[in-house]
Amino acid sequence: MKAEKSLGAFVRLLKDLAVLRRYRSRREIADSFRVRIPAWRDWLRKRTHREWPGGYVLQTGGLYFYVPEQLDLMGAYKLLKPFKPEPCIRRFCRRGDTVVDVGANIGEWTLQMADAVGPSGRVIAIEPIPRLAEAVRKSALANHMPQVEVVAAALAESERQAEFAVERGNTGGSRLGPHPGGGEAVDHITVRVATLDALIAEAGIGRVDFIKVDVEGFELEVLLGARATLERHRPPMYLEIGAEDAAKRPLLAALLRDELAYRLLGVVLPGGICDADWDDYLGLRGAFEAGGIRNVLLTPAPRETAAR
Repeated sequence: MKAEKSLGAFVRLLKDLAVLRRYRSRREIADSFRVRIPAWRDWLRKRTHREWPGGYVLQTGGLYFYVPEQLDLMGAYKLLKPFKPEPCIRRFCRRGDTVVDVGANIGEWTLQMADAVGPSGRVIAIEPIPRLAEAVRKSALANHMPQVEVVAAALAESERQAEFAVERGNTGGSRLGPHPGGGEAVDHITVRVATLDALIAEAGIGRVDFIKVDVEGFELEVLLGARATLERHRPPMYLEIGAEDAAKRPLLAALLRDELAYRLLGVVLPGGICDADWDDYLGLRGAFEAGGIRNVLLTPAPRETAAR
């Protein structure tokens, strides 16, 4: 059913969503409300998927996020959950910096990065799914962030046109090539594939201060296409790992640890960073013991150390 486009319906839905986010952000809720909220929350979640017409939601941090009408898990999360800033952004993205968001989705990292680097900085947001790339553009305009540049492309080790599998229910699980799950829940589109090195050169970017990469198991391919950028600028990186094939793990470590001299500082968690290193990653020990996806922070070794 097509979502109602009336202003009144949109205002009512926004108000109810704001109430839910506000209560979810509180740690203490009256017992009587705690009993009632699950049923109301489930009702509102279903209503949101049915009625959301596409539009902007104002998050607690003061940023407007454009959420497309075609809701998936990522879009619904922005509407239903309270805003949680990413601490790594404020630590590694400073005023005037040039930063890169690879796998921007609807722009949660992009907008926080743009807020951190300010008007004198530059944010390159890379997202291959057209409606999500357009959502990031709209969000940047609504927040008056001309420092955001959106590139509608996927990244890999070489330039080409390629098939891209889009998960309907969770665009965050979309990826280059055939989707392992397949089925009717996946749409296949053709996208431009570029290398980060080529994009940086084309844009005339003279510095890269931080890179975030979240590309569902294709991190190795992205970084192979970013080798010159990493060698020249040596930016810290926030990287999602664990979705890659097992055969890629030693190749990823060889590239980042052995060739480019990046240190794996640890696994980033909501309340801190769990100490870990490349041996833990390769041996599935410690923070990597249970397998699964992990977000890790990588920092470059000093140039004199990397040269040894």
